[in-house]
Amino acid sequence: MKRELQERAMSRVQDERRIPAEAGGGPWQAGRGRMDAGLLVVLFILVSFGLVMLFSASMNLGYALSENPTSYILRQGIFSALGLAVALLIAFLGIRWLDRIALAAGVFAVTTLLLVLVLFTEEGRYGGRRWFELPMGLGFQPTELAKVAMIYCYAVYRSWLRKRRTAGGFRTRRGAVAQAFLDGILDLFIPLACLALWIGLIVLEPHFSCVVILLGLALVMALTTRIRIASLLAGLTLSGLAGGGLFLAIRAALPVLPASFAKYLDFQYALDRLRIFFTPDQATPDELLQLQQSIRAIGSGGLTGVGLGLGRQKYGYLPMSHNDYIFSVIGEELGFVGSMLVLLLFLFLLARGLTVAGRARSPLGLHLAAGTSVLIVLQAYLNVAVATNLLPPTGISLPFFSYGGTSNLFFLAAMGLLLAVSRTLPAAGARTPAGRRP
Repeated sequence: MKRELQERAMSRVQDERRIPAEAGGGPWQAGRGRMDAGLLVVLFILVSFGLVMLFSASMNLGYALSENPTSYILRQGIFSALGLAVALLIAFLGIRWLDRIALAAGVFAVTTLLLVLVLFTEEGRYGGRRWFELPMGLGFQPTELAKVAMIYCYAVYRSWLRKRRTAGGFRTRRGAVAQAFLDGILDLFIPLACLALWIGLIVLEPHFSCVVILLGLALVMALTTRIRIASLLAGLTLSGLAGGGLFLAIRAALPVLPASFAKYLDFQYALDRLRIFFTPDQATPDELLQLQQSIRAIGSGGLTGVGLGLGRQKYGYLPMSHNDYIFSVIGEELGFVGSMLVLLLFLFLLARGLTVAGRARSPLGLHLAAGTSVLIVLQAYLNVAVATNLLPPTGISLPFFSYGGTSNLFFLAAMGLLLAVSRTLPAAGARTPAGRRP
């Protein structure tokens, strides 16, 4: 009996060693390794640095609204601590626990439902319907969830698709053309249809900066996915036909849509932003106020800044200085040196994240690592580009710095996905069961 139990145990060990990398198995895929130290360090630096700068940018506003200069930083600190706990929990659970198609389908369904429900909330003070109002004066934006959910759902979908194909699924005997169209539907048409659904709902809010980020993430996901040429052409053909039909259907339904939604489908909201950017001489003083004050704040910082906490633009001169334009406060108080430090921290995060993606041993890890690192850094650099007048003005936050508890919570959850992938990487000098270097 004892000998039989020993043989079963040895058989299980040998079976685990034979599991292919793409299935999430193998000793280097168990998710029990060490998290990337560089990612951990830069994450804690960004969160700590962000809290310091948020306090400096929001203390006067907090005192004006509630006579408590720490009101904003306390709420942000609570969400940052919660986000770090979520990130570490995700990292310790590992990507094998997340590799469940049912869980990804649930995340997609919940995100879609929230994107629909937010359209029926009251219009905000700046126009649009983007927030669910929460207690303590907080707001929840479903679009922030959508950014992370898109990466997760696509990564799990590609992992599930590859497993099914490895097991011999999704094969047709009707010829190469039929197989190409079937693969095109699975590889391209279904992901694009899901993305188009979310983008259509987000346009109705409207939130065009989120649309830009989702399209950028879609490009990254496409570049990290291997699709046969025949399947790619078939998928693009089907997507083009479906997109054209959808466009004609929307144009036909435009007269019967509620006025609150129809007014955004002419994209006048985005065209006004482009007009301000390209023809500032034709814009009104109110339309140029935020941009002019942002440039003035950054320019007055010089090389080393006027000093931490000593900036003047945050005292009612620069709107949204604690949120979308917090980079301008950094430039004013810490100067060129502080601004470059922020850019280099995000650049380091991107480099480490892409390194983790390049060493990932499964499609799931590759998509999660590449998507999350690009998401955070893309949004950060878009925020800086808006603050420095390199891009048209739009509402986009600076990750880990701008005020927004739920936004930073989702960014930290995304970092948890990246850290989870880093735990699956082979150690230096490790070898695969076949004797080859990973």
